[in-house]
Amino acid sequence: MNNIRNITLPAILLISGYCSLDAQDLCPPMGLYGSAGNEQNVLSWHEPGQIACGDFMVDAIPYYHQGSNVGMSDDWPVTGSQGADVSYTLVVTDTITVDVSLCADSTNYDCKLEIFTNDNTCLNPDTTGYYDDDGPDCAIEEPDQQYEPSFIGNATLAPGLYYIVVDGYAGAEGNYGLSITTSGTRSSDTAENTIKSDRLLEQIKMAEMGYSQEEIDSYHYNNYIQQQNANRPSLTRD
Repeated sequence: MNNIRNITLPAILLISGYCSLDAQDLCPPMGLYGSAGNEQNVLSWHEPGQIACGDFMVDAIPYYHQGSNVGMSDDWPVTGSQGADVSYTLVVTDTITVDVSLCADSTNYDCKLEIFTNDNTCLNPDTTGYYDDDGPDCAIEEPDQQYEPSFIGNATLAPGLYYIVVDGYAGAEGNYGLSITTSGTRSSDTAENTIKSDRLLEQIKMAEMGYSQEEIDSYHYNNYIQQQNANRPSLTRD
């Protein structure tokens, strides 16, 4: 007896590489995660339109949101110094290159940006390597900051589920304006803002603030150990 059933799947409505939230009942599952079982494969996922591991949903690009990390928890292992953070869920269905900026008149603290992925458990964050502490000159933030608001440019993202995380240098908290736009005609296979390049800038900043080299080395070593532990696979996963 043939137990195979034929089903017809509805067409998926896509807008500029994103699944329209107006038609979320037709959209593919978010954060699809598979694990091997006993003679079976187990699939789990978030329903379309949910924010999965994030705090807010990026429902279209260009995107702008005013927010604050004041009183938020520390959920993401942002490179270097970190603290309270806010995360934005971005579903990418077609490869896209974006600019992410905190240059806004509402940004009033020393902020940081990093783009992560995560699995369906939300317990295994993994950096994409796109990270920035201090961006290019921004003349519109109020009050004018000593260290410019963060900017990630030319970040190329393959189809998948991403989390854009807003954090603060050395645990700093405040208000910010986040904008996400498609990049211009620039094309590059390398991130313009990477963990490697920005670690050096962060060390320079700590030196300018009066920290000794021993304190700087100790701080970054301890933070590295914390990140390694945070990225270690969960022991409870099958």
